[in-house]
Amino acid sequence: MFDSIDQANAAAARLEENRTEIDRTIAAQIDWLTHHGPAADDPFIGAIYHWLEHYLYVVGKRFHGLTVILSYRAAGRTDVDAVLPVAAALQLYHHHTLVHDDIYDGDVMRRGLPTSHVHLASLFESETAGACDPRPFASHGARSGVIAAFAYGKICRALANRAVSATTLDGARVLKILMMLEEHDLWDNVGQLLDVYHEGSRLPSSEACLQNVWLKTGRLFEVCARAGAVAAGADASITNALVSWAGNLAVAYQLKDDLEDTVGNSEKGLGRGIGVDLVALKPTYLLSLANELADAQDRATLSAWFNREQDYSVDEFSALIDRTGARRVTQLKVEELISAGVSTVGSLGTVGPDVLAEVTELSRYAISDEYWHRPLASGRSTAVDTEASGE
Repeated sequence: MFDSIDQANAAAARLEENRTEIDRTIAAQIDWLTHHGPAADDPFIGAIYHWLEHYLYVVGKRFHGLTVILSYRAAGRTDVDAVLPVAAALQLYHHHTLVHDDIYDGDVMRRGLPTSHVHLASLFESETAGACDPRPFASHGARSGVIAAFAYGKICRALANRAVSATTLDGARVLKILMMLEEHDLWDNVGQLLDVYHEGSRLPSSEACLQNVWLKTGRLFEVCARAGAVAAGADASITNALVSWAGNLAVAYQLKDDLEDTVGNSEKGLGRGIGVDLVALKPTYLLSLANELADAQDRATLSAWFNREQDYSVDEFSALIDRTGARRVTQLKVEELISAGVSTVGSLGTVGPDVLAEVTELSRYAISDEYWHRPLASGRSTAVDTEASGE
């Protein structure tokens, strides 16, 4: 994928520089929120605002923000400072979707930390009995945590709009990007509804699962690429190529996420728990493909599991998926999507070699063991210390 190791290392270093800049921009938004947001001096509201700081010291790689920046630069622009608020906004927007997704899924951990509805339930003191129960309304304290997390997610969503509005881009481009985010709310929520509806015995076809991956994950990455292109004033051919790359990258990332569900030392296993999607019978491409490729005996077993007629373990589920060959086919699909996305950008012929190297590196890294098996905990980042430390 690269002409030399030096080229790959240089691309990775530039991506890391941009990631740090994105975090600094997010930290500035958080700093404003904690000092000037509505009722910021109220201890309870202040605690909710300060919870957003955790986002800066979990070991995320800011794929959404980097997609914005790379698309902006691929369209020929070099003044990255102008688009940083948009990159930060897309990260905040993405965070709000994950907060709500954790509630829908009943998850209690993300990247090794309590999910927001679990953590925020602890703010209700004596009402927190049962707060760590993943069922949303298992207790009054858990109900309070869910309500607080929904509100927290909406605060992040509003902060994303504020970040976009802070850019120096002209008003027409700012308005177009804001409208793109508003419209995406429709698509994201439809994806969430279909995801919940298809759990268990309503498992759709593998192709329908891919469509839902696009709704929940792919389209937001496409919005990131389109936002970068709009900010740069890119023409339709460049915009379409970047959107295609981002959509392919996102779907590949999500399919890799499905593959990592049963890997104990991965971001998925360490950060959320081993086999959480399998146990919940989430309608993943991997699971649907296994059902389609299974022989008669394994398909009957799957039917009993889908209908909750027979108990199952993560190990049993994982072994069955391996027998069908679905894991190998899914991995091939991941590689195919990444290759197609990078080739689309490369075929433009107008993208500078440095930017193309970064597009390639980000795409490679998103599906690599280097990313998925990295340590999840870190100290407070420089961005937090220098921009958001007001306590």
